[in-house]
Amino acid sequence: MAHQGDALHESQRPHRQAGRDVEARRRG
Repeated sequence: MAHQGDALHESQRPHRQAGRDVEARRRG
């Protein structure tokens, strides 16, 4: 499940870029 921070980022940034950002953050 996505964290609240991820959800906020997804709302601010485009979905296509948000998905990549989330994956990059998960990997670190």
